[in-house]
Amino acid sequence: MKLTLTNTLTRKKEEFTPIDDKNVRMYVCGVTPYNYAQLGNARPAVIFDVLFRLLRHMYGENHVSYARNFTDIDDKIIARANELGEDPQALAERYIKAYHEDVEALNCLPPSHEPRATEVVSEIIGMVQTLVDKGIAYVTPTGDVNYDVTKAPKRNDYTYGDLSGKKIDELIAGARVDVDEHKKNAGDFALWKAVKPGEPKWESPWGQGRPGWHIECSAMTKKLFGDHFDIHAGGEDLQFPHHENEIAQSEGECGHKHVNYWMHNAFITVDGRRMGKSMGNFITIKEARTKYSGEAIRLWLLQTHYRKPVDFSEDALAAAENRIKKINKHMMKMFKQSEIRQEVGTDNFTRSQEVLEKFEQALKNDLNTSVALSLLDQELKYLDKYSNENKIKAHAESKSVVQTMLHLLGLNPFLRGYEEKSETIEHNKLKQTIIETQIAARNTARANKDWAESDRIRDELAEQGILLEDGPKGTTWRRK
Repeated sequence: MKLTLTNTLTRKKEEFTPIDDKNVRMYVCGVTPYNYAQLGNARPAVIFDVLFRLLRHMYGENHVSYARNFTDIDDKIIARANELGEDPQALAERYIKAYHEDVEALNCLPPSHEPRATEVVSEIIGMVQTLVDKGIAYVTPTGDVNYDVTKAPKRNDYTYGDLSGKKIDELIAGARVDVDEHKKNAGDFALWKAVKPGEPKWESPWGQGRPGWHIECSAMTKKLFGDHFDIHAGGEDLQFPHHENEIAQSEGECGHKHVNYWMHNAFITVDGRRMGKSMGNFITIKEARTKYSGEAIRLWLLQTHYRKPVDFSEDALAAAENRIKKINKHMMKMFKQSEIRQEVGTDNFTRSQEVLEKFEQALKNDLNTSVALSLLDQELKYLDKYSNENKIKAHAESKSVVQTMLHLLGLNPFLRGYEEKSETIEHNKLKQTIIETQIAARNTARANKDWAESDRIRDELAEQGILLEDGPKGTTWRRK
């Protein structure tokens, strides 16, 4: 089964075909670091981390690039810094560090790139100048540069407003903008803002100033991925104006389609209302982590399909924590077996591969993580059954399947957690068992000619200081 994703632009589930299967590129809008990230920010981080894992599983780790940015120049950062009497960049740096702690606790893989708006100011100025030269943007008497939305480029399959599902007249009429007599249209938006006292500033052809919000992501994607890449994603609140304006800017500048698939996750809600700082009903990831494990928060988010709202409640997170404990119990039992045999019966091999295939099909079906989790539960029960019957040989293959499931869902930190909590003797036994199980999984991958998975396991062990040596009599291991 091929990967299918819901493209927000077409409102359809489409088969994913990369521009270059040796260089699959995905950009996800990150956070504006002016305060601690709220749970709503955790959802895109977790969801698109799963997509990143799946793409690497399909195309190979070295063939997928994932960028998640920081908008470290913004009105909110400046306002918050002024409120605290702090330098804006120092404030942004502090909350970037806090965000890294949050997403690490959620077991999100580090992205391939973490660009910052402050790193691409020269690229921003270049893009704005091109838009001015093309007559798509104009300079105001005050030194601002605005995008003229009536000049937004059109393609056969896109007109400004299609991403948000609105017509340009509706967008202009409904735009929530400050009154500005220098704007040609109410919906025109800033590409460059003239300097104001106490704000960060850069030199430009239009005088000192700083970038507008939307142009920052356009410049970051162009610098990293060029004028045309595969996936652009984020929360559904970014459809308009941010992503709609990104399309207008980027395609106005380059003259052609620049993103093939647009993806958006639904909101987290509280009693049916969107969770958000402006609503006053939010909880930060940092606060949630004082009550619940990062694993439970991640699992809670994965239990609901990413395009459906997920309602926050203490009961829901407590239930996720209990589900984590059950998984932990299964995992402890699985990895404390006294003997691991690599030889596997044909019937069990076939069954395990069918389970894994169904699991991968669920993820490939527009990231259906809820179905994938139910298949994980089934496999853990199967393992528990054969553990009780002491049929060690029967579940060696199933263990490697479970490991693959956990890795793709990002739930594999449990293994490290067990090691940390074990006594020294038990720790050493458990560590050896885990290593041998991973070697068995690698042998299966090699037998199936799944070289990407084989390399992943080898590299993961190498990071833990375990070196593998393949020889005529099989695979042996030693510590660095």
